[in-house]
Amino acid sequence: MVSRQDLPRRPPIAKGDLAAIANEFRRRGVGPLMMDEVREIAYLLVPKYNAAVYSEVGNWRHGFDDLVQDVAADSLLGERQAAYLIETANSINEFRRLLTFQVKRRLARRRTRTVIDNLLGRARPILDEPPFRRSERHLQVTYALDGALREERAATFRELQSASAAIRHIPQATSSSRDRAPTVYTSTDLADVLVRIGEVLPNAFTIGELDRILRLTLPHLLPGVLDLDKYLEVDTDDADVPFDSPGVVAAQEVVKRLDREQLFVLAAKLAGLSDIVIADQLDVSRRTAGNRKQAVYSILEDLLGPLVDSERLKCLDSLGPSLRTAVPPDG
Repeated sequence: MVSRQDLPRRPPIAKGDLAAIANEFRRRGVGPLMMDEVREIAYLLVPKYNAAVYSEVGNWRHGFDDLVQDVAADSLLGERQAAYLIETANSINEFRRLLTFQVKRRLARRRTRTVIDNLLGRARPILDEPPFRRSERHLQVTYALDGALREERAATFRELQSASAAIRHIPQATSSSRDRAPTVYTSTDLADVLVRIGEVLPNAFTIGELDRILRLTLPHLLPGVLDLDKYLEVDTDDADVPFDSPGVVAAQEVVKRLDREQLFVLAAKLAGLSDIVIADQLDVSRRTAGNRKQAVYSILEDLLGPLVDSERLKCLDSLGPSLRTAVPPDG
C-alpha cells in the first residue's frame, strides 16, 4: 500500500458535470474538464498500487502526472476511449465507472512491463560477463557463450521454443506479496537460465529474442493472466451483483462458447498484447492470429452487443477467473 505522503497534493475536486464534459469534448477533444476527472480517479486509485512496481519513476509524487498523461494519450486518445465514454455514459457515475476501468487497465499494463523488464534488466549485467561474449548483428548486440561457434542470424520460432523447453526445469521463485512484481528467478537460477539458452540456441541471441523465450517459458506471467484481477475485479459497491444479472449470464455463455485458445486470445487482447505476440504464443502466422481474434470478437459482439455498458463491465468482472487461468494451448 502506498502512503498518502508519497502522492502529490490532491488535485482540485472534479466538477462532475457530464453535459459540460461532453460539450467540451465535441468542441476541443479531451480538455481540462475530462482531465480533472482522470486526475481525481487516478488519485483515488494509486494508493492501492505500489509505486515501485506501477510508477515508471518509482514514486507517485513524481510519477503521478506521467500516469495521468499516459491515460490521456494512450487510452483516451490512442485507443479512442474518450469518444466511447462520451457516447456511452448516461450519467456522471457511469462515466466515472468507465474511466476508472481505463485507469486500472493502464496501471495493469505498467506492471506487466515491469515483470518482464526486470528480468531482462537483471540479465544484462550477467550477459556482459564471462562465460558470455558480446557481438553484433545488424547494429543489435548479441550474446553467445565464449568459445562456442554460433551463427549471427535471427533464431527461428522453433529454436526459441526449444530454448524455452530447455529452461522449464529451472525453479522459479514464489512471491508472497501481491504489491510486488515477482522475482521469478533467483540470481543464481537466472544465470543458469541464460547459460542453458546459450547452450541450446544455434545462434547468438539478442535481448529481444531472450524476451520472447521468457514469454514462451512463463505464460502465467503474460499480461492477460498476470494483472487481469487489477482491472477486471468487482468493486466493493458491486459486491451484491445478482448471479442472474445479464452481465453474469453473458459471462457464463462466453466461457461456454470460447475454447481454451479463444479464452487466451481474449485475455491477451484485453491486456493489450499485439497480434504478433499472440501469433508467437500460438505458433501461427500473424494473419491467422488476427483471424482468430476476429472470431472471438464476433462471439463477444453477439453476446455483449444487446447489453448496456454497465452489464458489459459486469460480464468482464465475472470473466476474471477464467481469463486469469488462460494460457496458450500446448502445440
